Amino acid sequence: FPWCSQSEWRRLVHVIKSLLDREVLYVPYSLEYVQHLPLLNFQPFAYHLQFSVLLLRGFQFLCSSSGATWLPGEAWKHVARLYCLSLSDLLGSVKGVARCQWHPTEEKNMTRELSFVYIQMFCHTLHVAAMLPESTGEPLLLLSLEILSQY
Repeated sequence: FPWCSQSEWRRLVHVIKSLLDREVLYVPYSLEYVQHLPLLNFQPFAYHLQFSVLLLRGFQFLCSSSGATWLPGEAWKHVARLYCLSLSDLLGSVKGVARCQWHPTEEKNMTRELSFVYIQMFCHTLHVAAMLPESTGEPLLLLSLEILSQY
């Protein structure tokens, strides 16, 4: 896992997406960073929210006392780059879904739904960056700026 190539990582992400789409793997998106969940339609963005949460949970395990010794120091930078690759791809996918779902009559709701998705991804990225060992989180900080620019 930590030393897989970008193409191997993308294949793994594709398998995870398939499991999420078929509801074989269930990852609830939670209210960690918000007071309440707005009554909006998040179904078009369910995969994006679930995958972002899944990556966060994976990093919470890797950075915990249970998994901290599993990765050697030099592997953290590579894993951080794989995380950034995944979230960059996820951002592109969010934009694609938004373009397909955009209806002028529902512009206000779509804007709120997109805002919620971007805010969640931003918070997840900063949460992961804060957990990483020193000098490995810079790519995530740049990614968080990219997410903010989309917001």
